[in-house]
Amino acid sequence: MFGLPLGGNWGGMFTERFTVPWAQANVQRLPDGVSPSAAAAASDSLTDACDAVRHGLQPHPAQDIAVLGGLTHGRCACACAASLGAAGVMYVDRDGRRRSIAEGFGATTVDNARELGQRRFPVTTDAAGDPRSLAAALKAAAPGGHCHSIGICFQPAPLPLMTMYMDAITFTTGRPDTPHLADVLHLLQTHSVGPLAAYSHPITFDDLPEALPELPAKPRVLLD
Repeated sequence: MFGLPLGGNWGGMFTERFTVPWAQANVQRLPDGVSPSAAAAASDSLTDACDAVRHGLQPHPAQDIAVLGGLTHGRCACACAASLGAAGVMYVDRDGRRRSIAEGFGATTVDNARELGQRRFPVTTDAAGDPRSLAAALKAAAPGGHCHSIGICFQPAPLPLMTMYMDAITFTTGRPDTPHLADVLHLLQTHSVGPLAAYSHPITFDDLPEALPELPAKPRVLLD
């Protein structure tokens, strides 16, 4: 959160130096055997994705989940699902490359939510940051189910409140819960989660000015 230009000039994002407020609480040392590359997204999208899956599975343990993909969070959710107790994962995404990554994490994939037909899931996750994806995730939620939206939906996103009311659907969203960061680092240390496949390619720090305008899928930035 402190990498965003909100609440103070902390630096972060792609700056070479930054301030860490309340560092005694906010900084976590990487466990032995965990590479910086594997943990690069642990303070944001990886923890966000694991938290989303955990939210839904707590009231619905050992159930199938559906992930409506697009953002990297969706592939990270697939990477976390099995270690958090999901019975299986259905991943929905129009992009073939992203579907292939999700399949590498053990997910079954389709390229359109319409292919789900009448199937409903106790746990669904919107990981596209798009009103249509959110609507599809809510529609795919089974009665009594849980839907969590990862990331930010910048556009107005009407909710089907009557359907949610009649089917008793629980909906949650919000920023990553950093107290779970230690749990995610433990998953990395025990090799329960291996997120590196979710990245597209490595680039160097010096390549950033040319690479960022091209909006790469999800590169890893190597400092040396």
